[in-house]
Amino acid sequence: MWCSCGPQRGRVDRELQLEAVKKGTLESLGFKGPPGRKEEAQEQEMRRRMQLFYEELLELHRNTSRADETEPALRRPPTVLSSAQEPLKVSQSCPYGDRFRAIFNKTHLIRKELTVAHAQMKISGEFHHQSRSGNSQQLSQAVQIKIYRRDDEMKMHFEKKALVLTKVFYGKSLIVNTGVPVEEWNLNSEEPLVLEVEFVMCGSWCLQETPRISLEMEISTPEPKRRRQRRRASKDEDCEEDECCCRKSLTVSFKDIGWSDWVVAPESYTMYFCAGSCPHNYKPASMHTQIKSRVYHLTKGATPRPSCVPAAYEPMLLMHYNSDGKLTYTLFNELVVSKCHCA
Repeated sequence: MWCSCGPQRGRVDRELQLEAVKKGTLESLGFKGPPGRKEEAQEQEMRRRMQLFYEELLELHRNTSRADETEPALRRPPTVLSSAQEPLKVSQSCPYGDRFRAIFNKTHLIRKELTVAHAQMKISGEFHHQSRSGNSQQLSQAVQIKIYRRDDEMKMHFEKKALVLTKVFYGKSLIVNTGVPVEEWNLNSEEPLVLEVEFVMCGSWCLQETPRISLEMEISTPEPKRRRQRRRASKDEDCEEDECCCRKSLTVSFKDIGWSDWVVAPESYTMYFCAGSCPHNYKPASMHTQIKSRVYHLTKGATPRPSCVPAAYEPMLLMHYNSDGKLTYTLFNELVVSKCHCA
């Protein structure tokens, strides 16, 4: 923790901090020392590069703001709907039918203001081959399955059906993705969702029993609409007189540290750092931090206490000459501290 104990101590601390910044920046760029220019960029080329730099900087700030303001969605446990179903086509050879209407009713858990993150339909059933001798044999080949969505909300004299998908059924169960029709149903209708499942048989294969059809939905709930706190720190993050864990500022001028010959932009920036004490339950990063603080007090300082460290950063874009003397850009994602906490 740095503290200000007179002008002389403050000046020494600043010099040490700037030296640490210089070494850290050079190491991040992979330089042993400041690179020298091999050629001076022409005025027109420099102007073009600066324009590109500020465009990149603007886009970077836009992306940061967009990420900060996005509301995260809270996913609920999956909702499983069992269908009320009825056979549509029954014959003597296939008494259980080969085409079924599955009807799914909305519950209080399914509302249009919620988002369907994922939806899938599970179909289970056994197919047998009925021979002339009366013996049955389990399915040994694939059966094609077609799923339609029926829409008769218009109360017309005809039914409107749309093919949702075609799949191959092999075995005793099949899971198909039905996200698109389920999302449309959730947004646009309060009526039951009606899906028709058709098994395209070959020969004398037929269902041994009525299939079991269910719909599993993952619903996500957006957080209440409120403007989330931006990562760009407010004055609340900056230090006050109590000297508890907070953010202190350090202005770095590339001209003052002798780097203006190879760092083009920005000319300076404010590098914040975290400092101050961490009393119990003050800005704890996690439950582990709270336990760590309790153990520190119980052992009378025999174990480490929580330290004031960065909790979030803002990106910074640097335009500079590289080791080959060419102008380039480098993005530092974890250089400018925007928030501090105890950990």
